[in-house]
Amino acid sequence: MTRHDIPKGVSLDTLHEILAGWSDAGAAEEPQYTADVEAETSVSDVVGRQTRFLEELGVLEPHKQRHELTDAGSALAGALAEGEEERAKGQARELLSEWELTDDVRGILEENPMDGEKLVPLVAGVAGQDLETSRVETGVTTLFDLYEWAGVLERDADGRYRLPAAETAAEEGDLDTEAVTQEAVAEIAEYVAREIAAETGGEEGEEPTEGATPSESESTAEPNETAKEGETPESEEIHGEENADAAESELATLADAEDAPELVAELVDATEEAKEAARDAEAAAEEARSAAEAVSGDAEVGEKAESHAISLDLDVDPEDLEAIVQGVRRGLTEE
Repeated sequence: MTRHDIPKGVSLDTLHEILAGWSDAGAAEEPQYTADVEAETSVSDVVGRQTRFLEELGVLEPHKQRHELTDAGSALAGALAEGEEERAKGQARELLSEWELTDDVRGILEENPMDGEKLVPLVAGVAGQDLETSRVETGVTTLFDLYEWAGVLERDADGRYRLPAAETAAEEGDLDTEAVTQEAVAEIAEYVAREIAAETGGEEGEEPTEGATPSESESTAEPNETAKEGETPESEEIHGEENADAAESELATLADAEDAPELVAELVDATEEAKEAARDAEAAAEEARSAAEAVSGDAEVGEKAESHAISLDLDVDPEDLEAIVQGVRRGLTEE
C-alpha cells in the first residue's frame, strides 16, 4: 500500500497561515528555509512538519534544505496571503482533486455518506498511516476540514461527510442521457425525412389534387414550380443528395456516442435504404412521364391526321374547300 503524507498536528487555520507565510517569505521567487517562513507567521515548530504533505500535494518543491513554491503552490499561497479566499479554494480544489489519496477517499464515500468517527480510521488506513502514532488522527481530521473547505467533500444534515450533491446529481443525470440522445435522433430522423422528400421533388405530407392523375398534375405544372430559380432539376437533385448525405454523416457521428450507438446505427441504415428507394422511385417516375408525353404526342398527331383526312374526303365546292384549308392552317399556326 502506498504511503501518503498528511498534515501533522495542525489545524486548518494554521495550515492556511503557513501557506500564506511561504508566499510572504518570497518562496515563489526563490527557495526559502522554514525559518524564513516562521518569521512571517505566528507559529514556529509546526512549519517544518507540513513540508512533506505540501510536497506530495504539489505545493512545494524541495531544494536540499530549502523549499520553493511551485506554480500551483504560488497561486494557492498567494491567494491566501492576499485574502482572496474563493480563488484560494479553487486552487486548493484543483490540487486536491489531482492527488491520488483523494481518489481513495472519494471511493470510500461513493456509495454512502459517513460520519467522521468511522471515516478517520478508513482514511488513515488507505493513507498508510498508523492512528497510534502521534498527530495522525489530528492530521486526518484537518485533511477532512481541508476537503470540506475546498469543496471536494461536504456534509449532509446529519454532519456526515459525502461527495458534493451537485456532483452526485450530475452523475445521476448521466442516466437520462439515453432519453436525450433518442430525442436528438428523432429530430435528425425528421430532418432526413424532409431531405428525402425534397430529393424526390415532393413536400412532406403533400397530398395529390383530388381527381387528378400523376400525369395530369405533372403536365399542368409550370417549370418554375418544380425547380428553384437559377437551378436545374439536376442541380436540385445534387443538392438534395448532399443534404441527405450531410444528415447521414451527422447520424454516423452520433452513432459513435456511448449513449445510443445501436439506435443511431440502425437509423443510418434505414436512411440509406430510404434514399435508395427514393432515387429508384424518382427514376421510375421520370420514365413514366416520358412515356406519357410520348403517348400524348402520338395521340395528338393521330387526331390531326384524321381531321385532315376527313376534310380531304369531303365532297364540297372548291371555294368551301379552300376556306376549310385556311381554317385548319390558322388552327395549326395558333397551336
